[in-house]
Order: sequence, then C-alpha cells, then structure tokens
Amino acid sequence: MNWVILTGEYPPQTGGVADYTALLAKGLIGAGDTVTVVAPPCAQSPSVAAGVDLRRISDVFDTNGLAELNDVLRALPSPRVVLVQYVPHAYGRRAMNVNFCKWVNQLGSRERVFVMFHEVSFPFRLAQPVKHNILAVAHWLMARLVSRGAQRTFVAIPAWTKRLRPHLRGRAEPVWIPVPSNVLAEPDITLRQAARLRVGDGQVIGHFGTYGEGVASALRDVVPPLLKQTSAKFVLMGRGSRAFAETILTEEPKLLNRVITTGGQTPEELTANLALCDVMLQPYPDGISSRRSSAMAGIALGLPTVTTTGELTETIWQETGSVALCRAGDVPGIVSTTIALLADEPRRTDMAGRARRLYAERFSLERTVRALRDAAGS
Repeated sequence: MNWVILTGEYPPQTGGVADYTALLAKGLIGAGDTVTVVAPPCAQSPSVAAGVDLRRISDVFDTNGLAELNDVLRALPSPRVVLVQYVPHAYGRRAMNVNFCKWVNQLGSRERVFVMFHEVSFPFRLAQPVKHNILAVAHWLMARLVSRGAQRTFVAIPAWTKRLRPHLRGRAEPVWIPVPSNVLAEPDITLRQAARLRVGDGQVIGHFGTYGEGVASALRDVVPPLLKQTSAKFVLMGRGSRAFAETILTEEPKLLNRVITTGGQTPEELTANLALCDVMLQPYPDGISSRRSSAMAGIALGLPTVTTTGELTETIWQETGSVALCRAGDVPGIVSTTIALLADEPRRTDMAGRARRLYAERFSLERTVRALRDAAGS
C-alpha cells in the first residue's frame, strides 16, 4: 500500500505527533508499504528515517500550502491512502484552520482518506471566556468537516468517539488505536552505565514528559515530600525538565543533589535513563489515557508506574492492574502510594509483568500498523 501521511509536525520538529508520525512511518515501511510524509516548513536540518519520502511544503497548510499539497498528491503513485494526523492546533491559523479542514472534506470525494484523531476539539463551557468558546465552536466545525471527508476514522483514546459520533452521520464507528512508545526494547549497556554513574546508587523515581502546566503543577506538589520521606533520587526526563527542576530547587535548595535532569534525549538515551527507575511517577490532571505517550514510555519497558485517574482514563488501567492509580489532585495519596511501591519489591515485579503484557497486547507499534493496514486492505 502507498501511504501519504499529512502531519502538522515531523522531526526535527518536536512534539508527540511528530514522534508518533516518524514511528508510524517506520512501522509501515517495515511492513512492506511505501510512505510519503507531507509536513510544514522547518528551518532545522532534515531528519528522515530510511525509506521515508519526506516532502516539506514551503508554506503552512493554508491557500498556498494546500495548492502545493495538491501538486504533491498529483505526482504520487496510486492506489494510495491519505492519512491525516489530526490535532486542531497543528495546522496553523491559531488552531482554527477551517480551510484545511474543508480541503480534507473535499479530498474525500476523490481519495481514500483516513483520519487519526489525536485530539478532537476544545470543550465548550458557559463559564469559560468567550474566546475559548469561539475556539470550541471552530473546533466543532473542523472536526465535522474532517470526519465527514474520511472513509475511516481512528482515535487515540475511546473518549474521543463520543465527541465524534454526532459528526459521523451513519459512518462506521472510529477504531481505537492507542499511541505506542518510541523507546527501545532494551537499553544500551554503555549508556545505562553512564546514566547510573551520573545518578548514583540507591532507588530512583522517574518522570518523563514535557512539563506542561497541569502535570508540572502536580509534580511540584509531590516531588518535595517524596524526597523528604525517602532516600530515593528523582530523575526528571524530557524537554523542559531542567527549567522545571529550577522551580523546585528554588524553594527546596537542600534537594539539589537528589534531583537529576536530562533535558531532551535521543530514544537510546531515554531508554537508558528509564531503565534506572524503580518507580515512574506520571500524574495527569485529566487522568492517564492511551494517548499519553509519556506514560507509554515506562509501561513499554515494564516499569512500575504511579499515575492518576480522571475524565479521560480508560477502564483497562483498573482492570489489568498494570499501574497504581490515585485520584488526580490527591497529593497525600500519590505520595503514600509511591512510597509503598518503592518498599514492595514483589508488587513492583508483578506490576512490571502486567505492564509489559498490556503494552504488547494493546499499545504496541505492531498493533497500530496492523489496524491501519487491515483497514486499507493490505
């Protein structure tokens, strides 16, 4: 099958959708398909995996960019599937690119169009500022246009199905294909040894993410009491980790030698640092869900994980016992659960096995590729 993947970001541009698209392209090529990725302009040096035909349009996905995109499609071989990585804010125009969504809608009349909804829309709430509700209405229209132009739709979490259902007009329900992790199956021994030397001996609590305000706020509440009540080190991984650590150490300078940061990392470096962790702490204000690639990184390696429940949390987390769940915002509960897990090696071992099984059965890249190729008839 020939795939054309449209995305609002692609490495070296940073972001979860960029990482996901690169991983997916690699998986489809590994399955024997051809992949062309169309992405917006990027000033940085190109980063292209073997076999990927990367086309950078010279403008954003608006009038000029869409004309250029039409030229790209006309030059590519058929039959093909155009796979749109949909996030409302990914295609420019201040997250309200209705023109792009109209284009996708019209494209569906002449191409096989699949849409992967990583997000659907900003919620409409009477209590929030008017500008937020204007954004919510625009997103509702955009989701309607895009979903009605697609032959098949896919969602990163089951909760998005409810938001999409009013737009589908008798079409098939979206297929849930969770976001896989891009960490390696096993850490490089040399990189792991170097990471251990840097962190030192003893137990390690880890967090991986980008330190957006919701997650950062939760971490600010739990990191100091955790370190004061245990002898563990805390390794903060990912872009933004150093700036976040400063917010903690400014208030708690005595913790300086027990908070280690990595900044942005290659997948190999990330895997090596993750492998040091006895427990991962991944709190989310809306709860853990299958779109949280930051949580998937540890779960893919079978790392015992303390996380939170919220409005987007799927039932599989409770049913499988693959993570330790606390209510979002329950600081004493998160702290006590993490401390108890650090002290309970048999439970950590059991949780590690459950996490690996869950990831292999539900979240792996192979499952994602299989679902897309089955839908395309490959």
